[in-house]
Amino acid sequence: MKDLMARDVMIESVVTIKKSALAKDLAVHILSGSFSGLPVVDESGKLVGMATEFDVLNAILQGKDLDTTRVSEIMTKNINTADQNTPVMEIATIMIEENLIRLPILDGEKLVGIVARCDILRGLMKDELVRH
Repeated sequence: MKDLMARDVMIESVVTIKKSALAKDLAVHILSGSFSGLPVVDESGKLVGMATEFDVLNAILQGKDLDTTRVSEIMTKNINTADQNTPVMEIATIMIEENLIRLPILDGEKLVGIVARCDILRGLMKDELVRH
């Protein structure tokens, strides 16, 4: 159980949004999917930030027009990431200390997955869930 790495629990099919997209598109993506935030990539696909429902709400509270505001204007730029070979227990510690819901997983600079708190819990409880 303690040998689990990010690659063992990460979701590989990551839904992303481009930094040039409109905040309205971000809101629609969030509302139509089963996630509360998306990794933000530049035109070459490089991870440049994270945009969440919190960011959209904050933009609305600041009076920003979601039809003209770019994701790059509201996203969080300095984000925590982990390598695909990072131990799950280390990721869980980061999430607890930083109060994070999800963590992008990288292979070098390439985004290869995302780990949410529920993915870690599912991975750690896998044996227990199989028995029931």
